[in-house]
Amino acid sequence: LASIASDEELELATKNAAEAVEVCLNCFQLAICTAGLCGNDTARSAFVRALENFSLLGTGRLMEYRHVRCIQTLLRLGRDDGELLGSTWEHIFRALSEVARLRNLYEYMARNDRAAAAAVERRQKRVEARKARRAAIEATSTGSPTGASAQVGALAVSDDVSYSSGASTASFESGYESDESFVEESEMDKRAIDESNATSVHEAVPETLIDAIYQRSTTLSVRSIESFVFQLCRVSRMEISGYGGHVGSNSNTVDLTAVHYRQQHTLLTNR
Repeated sequence: LASIASDEELELATKNAAEAVEVCLNCFQLAICTAGLCGNDTARSAFVRALENFSLLGTGRLMEYRHVRCIQTLLRLGRDDGELLGSTWEHIFRALSEVARLRNLYEYMARNDRAAAAAVERRQKRVEARKARRAAIEATSTGSPTGASAQVGALAVSDDVSYSSGASTASFESGYESDESFVEESEMDKRAIDESNATSVHEAVPETLIDAIYQRSTTLSVRSIESFVFQLCRVSRMEISGYGGHVGSNSNTVDLTAVHYRQQHTLLTNR
């Protein structure tokens, strides 16, 4: 269709797709809030889990506009409707964890880009310095051709030494390539997808949105803050232990009333 459609038709199709995505996400948000108000935990968990799955977070697949919009909707639910989420805070924290990982990856890429740009600039300055020295030697060697040849030869040797040292320094500074210098083609594809997702998430999810979720948790009721802290500790435990799970799984249950948790988490000692 893309090959036979006109530019106007493609633009109209893109606009209609974006509007359809917004309608669907608004329906998801209303359904989650309605289920939370009615106390229907099964429906609420199903909708939030579906929204997390539609975001493609943690799947290693390339994200498009609709997937990024699912991430934004999921995080805004945590910011604006945290009182109604209950046990589904688990999906919010899992999404936050993956978003944080992608944002860290983007910052790592940016640091390496800056280091590579600085290395190129230093090499350019060395090239200009060599040209200036050559011009100076040629200008001062008008009466002694033999001496000029010797000076130019010595300069060439020093240039070769400085260039080789500069090249080795540049290769050392480009840490992103040196960390995985020998990777298969399939791994390079996965890394490229991860980098693209990191760029999309960094542009679409500001840090203020993430901070607002934790800041507004102070306004939650006692029952909601219990679910908030419980799921935060539960997701943290799953990540530290290196295993996943699902809502209601007995293998991932964290007993926050245990003595060792009350000793280690002062937030729970005064309940």
